[in-house]
Amino acid sequence: MAIVLATKRRMGFEKKKPLVIDYNNKPSTETVGGKTCNFRSDGERKLAIYFQHLKEQKYIRDWAFEQTRFTFPDETRGAKQFLVDFDILNMDHTFEYWEYKGWLRGSDVTKFRRVAKYRPEAKLVLVMSGKAKKDANRLRQISKYAHRIVYWNELVPRKVQRFLGIA
Repeated sequence: MAIVLATKRRMGFEKKKPLVIDYNNKPSTETVGGKTCNFRSDGERKLAIYFQHLKEQKYIRDWAFEQTRFTFPDETRGAKQFLVDFDILNMDHTFEYWEYKGWLRGSDVTKFRRVAKYRPEAKLVLVMSGKAKKDANRLRQISKYAHRIVYWNELVPRKVQRFLGIA
Protein backbone atom coordinates (compact mmCIF):
# COMPACT_ATOMS: atom_id res chain seq x y z
CA MET A 1 0.00 0.00 0.00
CA ALA A 2 2.81 2.42 0.87
CA ILE A 3 4.47 1.79 -2.49
CA VAL A 4 1.23 2.59 -4.35
CA LEU A 5 0.78 5.87 -2.39
CA ALA A 6 4.38 6.90 -2.97
CA THR A 7 4.00 6.17 -6.70
CA LYS A 8 0.78 8.22 -6.86
CA ARG A 9 2.51 11.15 -5.14
CA ARG A 10 5.43 11.07 -7.54
CA MET A 11 3.07 11.01 -10.52
CA GLY A 12 1.08 13.99 -9.20
CA PHE A 13 -2.18 12.15 -8.44
CA GLU A 14 -2.43 13.04 -4.74
CA LYS A 15 -5.61 14.75 -3.61
CA LYS A 16 -5.76 18.51 -2.93
CA LYS A 17 -2.48 19.12 -4.68
CA PRO A 18 -1.86 22.89 -4.84
CA LEU A 19 -1.42 24.32 -8.31
CA VAL A 20 1.66 26.49 -8.18
CA ILE A 21 3.05 28.19 -11.25
CA ASP A 22 6.50 29.62 -10.63
CA TYR A 23 7.33 32.53 -12.92
CA ASN A 24 10.64 33.26 -11.13
CA ASN A 25 9.32 36.68 -10.12
CA LYS A 26 11.00 38.66 -7.37
CA PRO A 27 8.26 40.62 -5.59
CA SER A 28 9.41 43.72 -3.73
CA THR A 29 8.09 46.84 -2.06
CA GLU A 30 10.04 49.94 -2.96
CA THR A 31 9.66 53.70 -3.06
CA VAL A 32 10.34 55.21 -6.48
CA GLY A 33 9.96 58.97 -6.88
CA GLY A 34 8.11 59.28 -3.58
CA LYS A 35 5.61 56.55 -4.54
CA THR A 36 5.60 53.31 -2.55
CA CYS A 37 4.73 50.39 -4.82
CA ASN A 38 4.34 46.63 -4.37
CA PHE A 39 6.03 45.29 -7.49
CA ARG A 40 5.26 41.72 -8.54
CA SER A 41 8.47 41.38 -10.54
CA ASP A 42 11.90 42.91 -10.89
CA GLY A 43 10.98 44.03 -14.41
CA GLU A 44 8.12 46.17 -13.10
CA ARG A 45 10.49 47.77 -10.58
CA LYS A 46 13.02 48.58 -13.31
CA LEU A 47 10.32 50.03 -15.53
CA ALA A 48 9.13 52.28 -12.67
CA ILE A 49 12.67 53.59 -12.18
CA TYR A 50 12.88 54.24 -15.93
CA PHE A 51 9.56 56.13 -15.92
CA GLN A 52 10.71 58.21 -12.94
CA HIS A 53 13.85 59.10 -14.91
CA LEU A 54 11.68 60.13 -17.90
CA LYS A 55 9.56 62.28 -15.58
CA GLU A 56 12.62 63.99 -14.11
CA GLN A 57 13.91 64.68 -17.63
CA LYS A 58 10.49 66.16 -18.61
CA TYR A 59 9.70 63.52 -21.26
CA ILE A 60 6.46 62.52 -19.51
CA ARG A 61 4.28 64.42 -17.03
CA ASP A 62 3.67 61.60 -14.56
CA TRP A 63 3.30 57.86 -14.08
CA ALA A 64 1.23 55.71 -11.72
CA PHE A 65 1.56 52.05 -10.77
CA GLU A 66 -1.51 49.76 -10.91
CA GLN A 67 -4.02 52.59 -10.80
CA THR A 68 -6.36 51.70 -13.71
CA ARG A 69 -8.55 48.61 -13.77
CA PHE A 70 -10.48 47.84 -16.95
CA THR A 71 -13.67 45.85 -16.33
CA PHE A 72 -15.55 43.75 -18.86
CA PRO A 73 -19.10 43.44 -17.50
CA ASP A 74 -20.69 41.58 -20.43
CA GLU A 75 -18.19 38.72 -20.43
CA THR A 76 -19.21 35.42 -18.85
CA ARG A 77 -15.99 33.44 -19.27
CA GLY A 78 -12.32 34.25 -18.98
CA ALA A 79 -10.92 37.56 -17.80
CA LYS A 80 -13.53 39.93 -16.42
CA GLN A 81 -11.07 42.64 -15.41
CA PHE A 82 -7.55 43.80 -16.21
CA LEU A 83 -5.30 45.75 -13.84
CA VAL A 84 -2.74 47.61 -15.95
CA ASP A 85 0.81 47.93 -14.58
CA PHE A 86 1.51 51.57 -15.46
CA ASP A 87 -0.50 54.65 -16.44
CA ILE A 88 1.63 57.19 -18.27
CA LEU A 89 0.49 60.80 -18.60
CA ASN A 90 2.29 62.25 -21.62
CA MET A 91 3.28 65.88 -22.05
CA ASP A 92 0.28 66.45 -24.36
CA HIS A 93 -2.09 65.22 -21.59
CA THR A 94 -2.84 61.88 -23.30
CA PHE A 95 -2.69 58.57 -21.45
CA GLU A 96 -0.90 55.37 -22.34
CA TYR A 97 -1.22 52.13 -20.40
CA TRP A 98 1.93 50.04 -20.16
CA GLU A 99 1.98 46.35 -19.28
CA TYR A 100 5.22 44.45 -18.50
CA LYS A 101 5.36 40.73 -19.28
CA GLY A 102 8.08 38.14 -18.97
CA TRP A 103 6.15 35.80 -21.24
CA LEU A 104 2.61 35.65 -22.54
CA ARG A 105 -0.30 33.40 -21.64
CA GLY A 106 -3.57 32.99 -23.48
CA SER A 107 -5.38 35.08 -20.85
CA ASP A 108 -3.09 38.04 -21.67
CA VAL A 109 -4.25 38.00 -25.29
CA THR A 110 -7.86 37.85 -24.09
CA LYS A 111 -7.34 40.87 -21.82
CA PHE A 112 -5.82 42.97 -24.61
CA ARG A 113 -8.60 41.94 -27.00
CA ARG A 114 -11.28 42.91 -24.49
CA VAL A 115 -9.71 46.29 -23.76
CA ALA A 116 -9.73 46.95 -27.52
CA LYS A 117 -13.39 45.92 -27.64
CA TYR A 118 -14.68 47.89 -24.62
CA ARG A 119 -12.25 50.84 -24.66
CA PRO A 120 -10.98 51.31 -28.25
CA GLU A 121 -9.53 54.74 -27.37
CA ALA A 122 -7.12 53.23 -24.80
CA LYS A 123 -3.51 52.96 -25.97
CA LEU A 124 -1.97 49.77 -24.57
CA VAL A 125 1.78 49.30 -24.78
CA LEU A 126 3.25 45.85 -24.11
CA VAL A 127 6.81 45.64 -22.79
CA MET A 128 8.34 42.18 -23.16
CA SER A 129 11.37 41.17 -21.12
CA GLY A 130 12.91 39.33 -24.04
CA LYS A 131 12.26 37.52 -27.30
CA ALA A 132 11.12 33.92 -26.96
CA LYS A 133 10.01 31.61 -29.75
CA LYS A 134 7.19 30.26 -27.61
CA ASP A 135 5.60 33.75 -27.50
CA ALA A 136 5.68 34.32 -31.28
CA ASN A 137 2.10 33.22 -31.98
CA ARG A 138 0.64 35.12 -29.02
CA LEU A 139 2.66 38.22 -29.91
CA ARG A 140 1.22 38.08 -33.41
CA GLN A 141 -2.29 37.90 -31.94
CA ILE A 142 -1.71 40.66 -29.38
CA SER A 143 -0.19 42.98 -31.99
CA LYS A 144 -3.71 43.44 -33.42
CA TYR A 145 -4.85 45.04 -30.16
CA ALA A 146 -1.74 46.69 -28.69
CA HIS A 147 -0.80 50.22 -29.66
CA ARG A 148 2.83 49.14 -29.62
CA ILE A 149 5.05 46.23 -28.53
CA VAL A 150 8.56 46.95 -27.27
CA TYR A 151 11.32 44.81 -25.82
CA TRP A 152 12.99 45.87 -22.60
CA ASN A 153 16.57 45.83 -23.94
CA GLU A 154 15.54 47.87 -27.00
CA LEU A 155 13.55 50.35 -24.90
CA VAL A 156 16.34 50.89 -22.37
CA PRO A 157 19.83 50.11 -23.72
CA ARG A 158 22.40 48.49 -21.39
CA LYS A 159 24.37 51.74 -20.96
CA VAL A 160 21.25 53.55 -19.75
CA GLN A 161 20.37 50.62 -17.47
CA ARG A 162 23.82 50.84 -15.88
CA PHE A 163 23.47 54.63 -15.54
CA LEU A 164 20.12 54.23 -13.76
CA GLY A 165 21.48 51.38 -11.60
CA ILE A 166 19.01 48.80 -12.92
CA ALA A 167 21.33 46.61 -15.01
